[in-house]
Amino acid sequence: MNPQDLERIAAQGTDPSVEISIVGHASVEGSDEYNESLGERRAHAVAQLLRGLGVTVEPSVSSMGESEAGQAEEYRNEDWRKAVVTIRNNNV
Repeated sequence: MNPQDLERIAAQGTDPSVEISIVGHASVEGSDEYNESLGERRAHAVAQLLRGLGVTVEPSVSSMGESEAGQAEEYRNEDWRKAVVTIRNNNV
């Protein structure tokens, strides 16, 4: 996630009608337990960055490991080491 993306999210994160959800993803390597923890840490790191940029809405933070994502062998070469942020405005 680049700084411009974080700033765009942060600009919306002070509106109490906005819900922010962050899902940390892990690679397909390693155990389910390790990947769950790794994804959780990634999501929390993004949440901390957003709070540092002034977000006042408390984001929902979760993790998605390999088995939950339904990843197959062909995804091994793809980079699943990421956090996905979803913003929902309840006034729309």
